[in-house]
Amino acid sequence: MNWQLALASSIFTYSIVSILQRVLLKDEDSDPIAYFIVIQLLTGIIIGIYAILKGFHLPDLTKTLPNIILMTFLYGAGSIALYSSLKKVEVSEFTILFSTRAIWAFFAAIFFLKETFSLNHAAGTVLILLSTILVSWRGKRVKFSSGQTLAFFAAIAYGFAFVNDAFVLRSADLPSYLCLTFILPGLAVWAVNPQSTSKMTLLLKKATFEKLGTPTLVYIASIMMAISYIMLFLSYQIGRNATQIAPLQQSVTVVTVLLGIILLKERADLWKKIAGAILSFIGILFLI
Repeated sequence: MNWQLALASSIFTYSIVSILQRVLLKDEDSDPIAYFIVIQLLTGIIIGIYAILKGFHLPDLTKTLPNIILMTFLYGAGSIALYSSLKKVEVSEFTILFSTRAIWAFFAAIFFLKETFSLNHAAGTVLILLSTILVSWRGKRVKFSSGQTLAFFAAIAYGFAFVNDAFVLRSADLPSYLCLTFILPGLAVWAVNPQSTSKMTLLLKKATFEKLGTPTLVYIASIMMAISYIMLFLSYQIGRNATQIAPLQQSVTVVTVLLGIILLKERADLWKKIAGAILSFIGILFLI
């Protein structure tokens, strides 16, 4: 397998996962926390198996324990906001708003990792902000719904978590740590929300791939999410060209918006979504 195919697989599967999450969560009776815990733990188990096959190595806790605790909190809180947002807003709209995580990650990197700021970074920030204003424009003013606000909160949490991950991965094994980023937040949220156990049990009941019911879609989403992250890792491992892969990977924003329009028929404010996705994509490229 070449790195281009691995990267394309990662982008496509991640976009499909976003579509499946929206399909599962848009029902009024759906429980975002139960869905998060189940999909998070199943994905973590699959990635964990891959990490074991590659040689599982725990991070050095004497150096990274505070960061791992922070990672658990950021991904736990951020993912609850993410799943709650996808219950309330269309996936195409959510994807554009969630792309602001690149801004938060960048400014966190400036503050904590002492990275530099340039005119390109300023342009990227402006373009991403314009994309969010575009999709949030209602009448003659910008108005954010509760679902959109949750998307922003998820973006902030994921942005800071990304920088925290970058610090840990200076010394940690990537597949092993990736497994922990799924397992630990899932267990932490479960511990805080034990009442979700009964709903989780329903999601984990026997699935049949001949009938695409909720349990089947949950398993498919978990498998595809694991594949997406593993394929992204493989693309870096095979290609060893992060300068090419990182910008191309950001096309997931455009792909997800287009799939939402095509598969879920999210065609209200169509031109805003397409323009917002393009602005967001270009803005992220400026930040890389």
